[in-house]
Amino acid sequence: MNELSPHVRDDIPSTIEVMGTTYFKPDNLTYRVQVVISLSFIYNQVDIPLPDLLDEYFKRITSLGIDKKEFKEDKTAYLALSYEKKGTLFLFDTTSRETFEQVLSVKTSASGLRPATASVTLSPEKSRELATAAIANARERAQGIAEGQDRKIGKILHIKDHQPGKVHNLHSNSTHLDFDANYEYPYPVTVTFELL
Repeated sequence: MNELSPHVRDDIPSTIEVMGTTYFKPDNLTYRVQVVISLSFIYNQVDIPLPDLLDEYFKRITSLGIDKKEFKEDKTAYLALSYEKKGTLFLFDTTSRETFEQVLSVKTSASGLRPATASVTLSPEKSRELATAAIANARERAQGIAEGQDRKIGKILHIKDHQPGKVHNLHSNSTHLDFDANYEYPYPVTVTFELL
């Protein structure tokens, strides 16, 4: 009697795993600026109260027609920066490129900017549309590989979606955002097919 090795099972199908990708252009960018206001940025020995520094910064912001209520304070993020002197950090998000650039342009003696980012958030409908296209790309690739081995692909056994739904990969320095409006983001999925 011919027995199978304990490491070989005849009930597990042969498979082929490929990555499929489609691409998309962002149409709903959100820009984020991190504004740090700190006594650590003041190099002379004058002891200026932090509230005065905040007033100076936000007077310049409001003179541009931007509401200071749009800035969300994050004291914990400031503490994580390990500055030795008092200060705070504000997050500002906008979908307006013009407003984003205005905020980047505001400088005071005690303010600094952390690297700015832009992100795009995919709606569930857009994610579904892109995932479907990426799976179709994976199927085409898998069929090509299988045919090269005189085989065929069967049903899908597993799908892994690598797109988190929110993409952060546009970065800038503190003066401008290097963003190419024609850049296309990849939407990748890994698909495992039965190999017949």
